[in-house]
Formats: sequence, C-alpha cells, structure tokens
Amino acid sequence: MLAGGVQVDAFWGNWDKYYAKHVIIPINDLMAEYGAAILAKWPKESIQAMTDKEGKLWGIPRVTPTIAANPWVRSDWAEKLGVKFPETIEELETYLEACSQNKDKLAGDDTIILLAEIQGKHNSQGIFQTFVGGFTEYGFSNWPDEGKIKPYFLQDGYIDFLTTMHRWYSKGYMYPEFASLNREKVRELVKTGHVAATATWYSNVANVHWDMNQVAPEANFEMIPLGIDGPKGKAETVRPASTQGMLISAQSKHPEAVIKVMNLFYSSPTAFAISQKGPQGTNWKWADEENGIYELLTDQLDYVRDFDFAVGLPAAATAGVDNPMFLKENEVWGLAGKGNTPPLGLDFSRGKMPYDANVIYDVNELAENIPTYNDLARVIEEEQIKFIIGDRPLSEWDQFIQELYDLDLATWIDVHTEIYNRNQ
Repeated sequence: MLAGGVQVDAFWGNWDKYYAKHVIIPINDLMAEYGAAILAKWPKESIQAMTDKEGKLWGIPRVTPTIAANPWVRSDWAEKLGVKFPETIEELETYLEACSQNKDKLAGDDTIILLAEIQGKHNSQGIFQTFVGGFTEYGFSNWPDEGKIKPYFLQDGYIDFLTTMHRWYSKGYMYPEFASLNREKVRELVKTGHVAATATWYSNVANVHWDMNQVAPEANFEMIPLGIDGPKGKAETVRPASTQGMLISAQSKHPEAVIKVMNLFYSSPTAFAISQKGPQGTNWKWADEENGIYELLTDQLDYVRDFDFAVGLPAAATAGVDNPMFLKENEVWGLAGKGNTPPLGLDFSRGKMPYDANVIYDVNELAENIPTYNDLARVIEEEQIKFIIGDRPLSEWDQFIQELYDLDLATWIDVHTEIYNRNQ
C-alpha cells in the first residue's frame, strides 16, 4: 500500500525496516505535544527500542519485555494418561511419548502431539525461545565469549537442543509443517481440541481457548507455572522490547491525529475499554472500576471481539473483561483480577533474560557492515530446519559452523560486538 501511493496514516511494523527508506517519520515532537499519556505508560526499555542511535523516536511501542513463547500442556490429558504434569523438558518428553502411545484415548489419528513453530507473532521464534535455555547458559540470546558477542548457536549445549528437537520430530511428536506454520493455522489447529502440547506464542492458545472449549468442553491447557527446566536451567528465554510499533507514514497529512487517537486509548481505563469492546453501557459496563474490571452486556461475543484493537500491554493492563472467553489471556497478564502476581507472562524468573536485552541491532547498519548478512540469516534458518527434520545429519554440525565462517560469520561477530559495546 505504501509503495502504491495509497493514503496510509499509520501501520504496525518494525521501524528499522522502514526509516532508511524515508517512508515513516520520527515522532519526538508529536509525542512531546500530544502523547503524554502514551509516554507515561511505556517502560523505558520499550521507548529505547523504538529510538535510533541519534535519539529519533520512530514510533509508538507495541511490546514490552515478556516471557510469552511458552510451552502449554493439556492438563486433562496428562491426568487421563496418568502422567505427571511436566515441569522439566525430560518430563515433557515423557508426556509426549505417553500421548503418542495412547492416541486412541485422546483424539485418535487426529491427535497432534506437539504443535510448534519457529516464526510467530511479534517476531517470536517458537521452539527457540521455548527450549534453548534448557540446554545453554544464555538461552536464545547472543552471548559473550573471548571479549566478543557471538550468536546463540555457538554456545556449548546447543547441539543438545537440536538433538532433542530432531528426536521429537523423528518420533512424530512435532507437527510436520512446524517450520511453515502461521498464526491462523496454529489457532485453527488448537481450536480443534486435538493438540496435546504447544511451543508457540501464548495468544495462539490463550486467545482461542474458549473457542476450543465449544468443541471440547473438558480440554484445558495450562502453562508451566514456574517455567520449564532443562539440564542448563530455565528453558524459556524472555523476549525483550523490540523495534515493533505503530509507525506514522511520511504520506500522512495529519500525523498529529494518529498520536491524539492513540493517546486517548492510553488516557484512561474507560477510554481503553471503549477501544476494545465498543460503547460503554451498550456492550459493556464496569463491574469494579477501581480495579479495572468490566463485564460484557451482549451475547454477541464474536461481534464484540471485532472491536478489539491491540495497542499494547501497558494500556491493556488498565482494564480487563471478566468473561470466560478471555480467562486464559487474563491469567497470563494478570488482568481482571486473574492469575498470579507477578503475572506469568511478566515473571522473568520463569526463564532467562537475553544477555544483550538492552541493545537494538539496527538491521540497516548490520546489512551495511556485514555484506553477507542476509545470506547468513537465510542459511542459519534453512540449515537448522534440515538438522531438526533429519535432512542433514547432526554429525555435520561442526562442518556447518565452518560453512558459516566461510560466509564471514567473523564479521557478523565483530559488528555485533561493536554495536553492543557502543550501547554500554
């Protein structure tokens, strides 16, 4: 749409993919004049992630640091099979094996043992953010070694992660098309009630759990409360704040209007609830305004959901709806009086914080200074999939690493190290 000259005022995207093309504008002055409520809600990490090295703010943040690429497990199926609800990767494998051996007690041949992905919502990366920390010291993160910043897959123990994923795939636990799944397909499969466990972005389970229960009323997915453990500790990796946000098009004739509208959503719990569920008194009313809990006044739940406009957790935390449709999401984020304190999605003790969580690596700077940057990214993704599905033997892992160095991985390391040091 942008390339076609269509009038677009604002859109969701990653600012570092657009600013160098001059299709978006910095919003420092606009935010200072019209965005006080927005700035007051977002943590500094999120604001910093939307800001370039010259101090230009390129958009309104979309994400906070979260731990939300979680393994979810069917507690009702674990109980049915007489298997302990897993707390470790080893126990999860026991559960997966039990499901594999007893499909006739579950969903028959339609049973999906582990629904996993590698590319998810908000640039999450499924099995990597879910499990790598259980096999490595730093998790799914760049890490320090010999005074340099190196990529996650060079850590000791990473081959053990790949070995485990390959074993699960070869035994038929992992959904065969895990590498090409999109959000719509993942949610469609969860809704069937045929899935035993997941390694995906939380909302692919939480946001359709109610829909699943319309088909399978007894089905119950649970997150592992304390986070799943592996041989090297907590397996999940926190997803830090990122460059994703609401960006204002350079074609916008009234960029201030975008900030004014968004600022309204952040200005009060009532304003946010209206943005989510429509007219107050018609679609919803306050049940406990002091604690930000409201209830729906209509049975047209699918219609009400069409109003939802996800602007970010800092706004969402101000008002939550107490309704079974939203129960699982409320539990993840501590909304509407549900869940733990801190909420599971913000309890970073459940996983590992990336070593360089406070550093934004501008993809334009990376591509400019690493001639093989795009080739490296492509090869790393493609070849790891081959190792997992068995198209390439794990005995060739060291050979693969040498191939990456032949593609100038050393420059990748040097450039990331320079950017990291500059941000300390």
